[in-house]
Amino acid sequence: MKLIIANWKMNKLEAEIKEYFSAFKPRNCNSEIVFCPPFTYLYLLSQLTPYKLGAQNCFYEDSGAFTGEISPKMLKDLGVSYVIVGHSERRNLFKESNSVIKRKVLKVLEHDMIPIICFGESVRTVTRENRLKEIRAQVRGFKSLIKRSVLAYEPVWAIGSGISPTQDDVLEVTRYILEIEKPLALVYGGSVSENNCKEFAEVTDGLLVGGASLNPLNFQRICEKIEEIRAV
Repeated sequence: MKLIIANWKMNKLEAEIKEYFSAFKPRNCNSEIVFCPPFTYLYLLSQLTPYKLGAQNCFYEDSGAFTGEISPKMLKDLGVSYVIVGHSERRNLFKESNSVIKRKVLKVLEHDMIPIICFGESVRTVTRENRLKEIRAQVRGFKSLIKRSVLAYEPVWAIGSGISPTQDDVLEVTRYILEIEKPLALVYGGSVSENNCKEFAEVTDGLLVGGASLNPLNFQRICEKIEEIRAV
């Protein structure tokens, strides 16, 4: 079974979400589809759709004086199954360190949810040696937790750029991660589109889809194309 995760980031309002799911009706899709909307619409999706719920982030405490934060305990109460942690936008914009990300992963696991740990090199032209060195620095602290987590390879330079690595590049990273530890699943993200989704899904356990998941028909076609791989 493939895992297909839609990360909506900070997009969509209630009316748009209702319109989205009136159009999103993938045919014969047996993959696990996970929607990660903004926190404010998690409950709406739980009432509106049969799909798994994912959160885009969380804090590392259950409760307390942390204005503006959302705890894993609250997410679990909403029926969330997956939580994205360590996304490059959290690392870069909000300066989240590996130690902070690890605390979040531990808390997500404590509440019987599955962390989706993001990692990936920052520069497209980096050498193979430096790329794996950067990836190693991001994932080595999670070695004992990888087997209970989903890992999402998202080269930072590819996110939202319309440019993506080759299938061989992704396969190389997949093999490298498996040498460290086998995760629950290893998915690819970074300018995923209807045109390249199959080649990336062929060498991974699924996809983390950003911008292409915002259009229901585009995302539906991606889900259906992944199903074609399963049928071979």
